[in-house]
Amino acid sequence: MFELIRVAAHTYYIDCPVRVGLWEKDGEAILIDSGNTPETAARILERVNEAGFHIRHVLNTHCHPDHIGGNRYIAEQTGAVCWCSSKDAAFCTVSELGTAIMYGGRPPQKLMRDRFMKAEDWPAREAEEFPFPEGMELISLEGHSMFQKGVRTPDGVCFMADCVASTRVLDRFVYTYAYDIELYRNTLERLCSWDKGIYIPSHCEPTEDIASLAAENLQRLDARLLEISELLSDGMTFEELLSELFRRHKLRMTLSQRYLIGSTVSGMLSCLMDMGRVDARADAGRLIWFTAGGK
Repeated sequence: MFELIRVAAHTYYIDCPVRVGLWEKDGEAILIDSGNTPETAARILERVNEAGFHIRHVLNTHCHPDHIGGNRYIAEQTGAVCWCSSKDAAFCTVSELGTAIMYGGRPPQKLMRDRFMKAEDWPAREAEEFPFPEGMELISLEGHSMFQKGVRTPDGVCFMADCVASTRVLDRFVYTYAYDIELYRNTLERLCSWDKGIYIPSHCEPTEDIASLAAENLQRLDARLLEISELLSDGMTFEELLSELFRRHKLRMTLSQRYLIGSTVSGMLSCLMDMGRVDARADAGRLIWFTAGGK
């Protein structure tokens, strides 16, 4: 772990809890994401310094803590400017915003002290204004976060952020996090037709075949949507639904997992409602979700 691995003439990645990308030219480097913690960032910077590169910019694919958790450390140590896609940049600057969206109000301090849920604040500029080297571009991968982007380097290597999960992660967590399910489905459907190349997802092994991995993720996502709509045939409150999903998939209920998975399930209910597959009604002070056309 933390080895600087070369995958093309000027493109590298560092194998750490989140695969961090690096593109360099004449010793000047652009880091793609910064890791999950300052401690991780320190080890990343050590590898980069050993290679004789200097980080000028940090280009974040999206605002989740495991991708921006090293921003402050890298910026303070190197003077690098941090960038993040579109309005996600605001979530880097005030990282409590992401936790608040999941919680639905001001989160308890226990959640905000969890580095899996909240990174250190550090200002980021909007990546659409980034001074891209010739041949480098952002890739639209919305859904997992509001404005998630991938990055294609001038070498043709694509850093794919969190647009796909590995089979192991899908098996373990079942309801992997996504904010906007409709956008996420659209992204996966588009990736299913992509040609072979060099693709580096953040939480999967590098692959030449992103289409097959996207197809598996899409199949799992549709299975989860179907599961929810079938469970609601007799009507359930949100908490009853969430409890049943944790029980049947043997998921471990913690405060952070409650809100990570709960937020994903909320997004799935929104998607299903917009598709006309589920609806909701008030009943004796409770909101009951039910399959459209059912009880």
